[in-house]
Amino acid sequence: MALLLFRALGPLEVLDQGQPLPIGTPRTRTVLAILLARRGSLVSVDQLVDELWPEQPPSDPRTLVHGYVSRLRRALRSSRSGDEVAERLVTRKPGYLLSIGENEWDVTEFERSIADARAARAAGQPDRCLKLFGEAQEQWTGEPFADVPPTATITATIAALTELRLAAL
Repeated sequence: MALLLFRALGPLEVLDQGQPLPIGTPRTRTVLAILLARRGSLVSVDQLVDELWPEQPPSDPRTLVHGYVSRLRRALRSSRSGDEVAERLVTRKPGYLLSIGENEWDVTEFERSIADARAARAAGQPDRCLKLFGEAQEQWTGEPFADVPPTATITATIAALTELRLAAL
């Protein structure tokens, strides 16, 4: 069973054994969304600054980014899994990455269901194909990252997910 479940196919949520885990401020939630969207890739502090403040950054944006990541790490640490989960929010020059398992993010579950449905279709298994496409659609509870302010990364991720969903209909 997953330590936490990160949900982005609707409002952004982190579920700790089925219960919502408070993540904090809108900017902290945006940092989480960007890290999730980048799927375990290193996201530089400079990129986070550009995403959070595309027009006019505040006077010390790097310090603010470090603070948001610290709050996010603290929120993850408050889960029942504590340090084990918080340690997967890794600080590595020049930024951060979030390492989560495949079964810990609804987006990965959705993509896996779509891939399995396509494989079932190719194998001539229409009933299984329909079942899997249905399971993929059930992952969605609304617009991806519905309650997160748009950034370049989030907007691109929403577009890719929406395209994949529409192609599966």
